Amino acid sequence: MTQPPEPPDSQPPALPEYRQEPPWGAPPGAQQHSPYPMPGTYPAQAYYPPQMGPAYQYPPPPLVRPTSGMAVAGFVCALLWGCGVLSLLGLILSTIAMRETKTGLKGGHGFAVAGAIIGGLGSLGIVFWVIASISSSLNGGS
Repeated sequence: MTQPPEPPDSQPPALPEYRQEPPWGAPPGAQQHSPYPMPGTYPAQAYYPPQMGPAYQYPPPPLVRPTSGMAVAGFVCALLWGCGVLSLLGLILSTIAMRETKTGLKGGHGFAVAGAIIGGLGSLGIVFWVIASISSSLNGGS
């Protein structure tokens, strides 16, 4: 099979023109059509410091609970005894302070417990001393 001959007046479509520069560069005075800068001329670049990891953050300071003044006062009063009066006062103050420090908002629960124990022992000593002195006076004692 043969193909029909083309008509003589038809021409192939025109190809677009491409400019190609010689490999040694454009002649002096010619316009630069290259998207790349000329060798030796580079655009100014901004300086960026090297990237580092996140900055170290210190942990927050620990929360310090204020010590209950009543717990310290009860402990000191129970420790001094003061002829029985102060140990009874130390027992009372320490018992109140144990309720105050139980919530955890104030510190000094150990002082309150120690004051209650020492105040209770001092108060028991005074109670035994009073009972012994009354019984000896009733027995005609000397």
